[in-house]
Amino acid sequence: MCDSSQWYDADAMLCRDCKEHCQKCNTDGSCDICEENYMFIAKLSCCYDICATGFFELTPGQCQGDCGVVADFKFKCKNASQNINWTFTEAWSDNPWSVKVYGGDNEEQDSADPYAVDDRGLWFDGRYSFLTVKGLILYPTHSNIFWMKPHGDGALFSNNKYDGSDSYVISIMGQRLTVETTANKYKFAPDVDFITTFVW
Repeated sequence: MCDSSQWYDADAMLCRDCKEHCQKCNTDGSCDICEENYMFIAKLSCCYDICATGFFELTPGQCQGDCGVVADFKFKCKNASQNINWTFTEAWSDNPWSVKVYGGDNEEQDSADPYAVDDRGLWFDGRYSFLTVKGLILYPTHSNIFWMKPHGDGALFSNNKYDGSDSYVISIMGQRLTVETTANKYKFAPDVDFITTFVW
């Protein structure tokens, strides 16, 4: 007999744990009831403590929305200024959200802004320039896509959990792309160097 937080795998003839923060799951392992203070995401059949950008708690304890683009910024010269401060606004089922990007850690300053290049993206000096994205809560499964011309090691993307309990960093180290999360002490890097500096 399995525990209430487990399901029976008939093929393997053993009890398996439900997904993380799932209080009760079905006979196929899909989640049915989440732990207290966690919300159910039907599209993934999992439990999460906050709804991602583009998802809303329209029904108590459930995140509802549509998987798709939640922020899209066009880098045009007409939008370029030394003080980058752009906002993307969208809505799903009459529920709006917005994502803001600005240079540095303060919307009012321009000392850490990257430089916008028409139809290409942003140029960072590799030392002081960085971009802050505000209002973006990542979906439990998501993709990061980069088109870049790296000039050396450094962070490409980093995300901190709203309560500071975890961070997620994608970076280049020694011509290798690395992915690291602090909560579960996970770090991945391929066995071969596949990033060539100074080349698109």
